[in-house]
Amino acid sequence: VALGWTLESTLAPVDAQHRAAVHVVVRDAAGRPVDGARVRVEGFSIARSARPVAATLAAAPGAYRGTLPVDHLGQWELRFEVTQGGERFTAVKRLDAVPAPVD
Repeated sequence: VALGWTLESTLAPVDAQHRAAVHVVVRDAAGRPVDGARVRVEGFSIARSARPVAATLAAAPGAYRGTLPVDHLGQWELRFEVTQGGERFTAVKRLDAVPAPVD
């Protein structure tokens, strides 16, 4: 059964400790945020796909947030799994890991 859910994601610039914040909004078929879900992300640099990293994102108002270790700049594939009750939703996004500006 198709849930009609959507997922929007951003990957913040990579900091000096080689971490990038991940921000995710999951919406139901009516466009309302899906709250109270478990959101996991697994990601890898396209150039280094044999070295995936993973995190469980924490709930924030209307969203989910966490950080991923990012050891390589460039395009990353992020694979999301959202579970709530007996429902399961997956999404794949490609985002660019860019360096944070230097002061």
